[in-house]
Amino acid sequence: MSQHTLVTVQELADMLQLSVATIWRYTRTEQILYVQLLNRQYCYDIEKIMDHLADRVWTYEDYLRLPDEERYYYEVFDGMLIREPTPYVHHQQVSGRLFILVHIWL
Repeated sequence: MSQHTLVTVQELADMLQLSVATIWRYTRTEQILYVQLLNRQYCYDIEKIMDHLADRVWTYEDYLRLPDEERYYYEVFDGMLIREPTPYVHHQQVSGRLFILVHIWL
């Protein structure tokens, strides 16, 4: 019998780069595999979760069900879910200035 590694909600959130609130939301809606130890104490089998995520093909319907997370946006590309941080205001200002300089140069 193989031994699986159980992790806490905080550890899983750190591994998947999600917020703890998002992990709780997935737990409550049973969209993520979990082990309930005691009353409202949950652990997660990281091997099973990673296997599930690796085999999953994301659809547009899955994308629509994703929770809104501040400072991040999601894309589904060729069945894979991509989570990226949103650009900061400074990044947008620099991009705009570069666009103007390249436009003038051309």
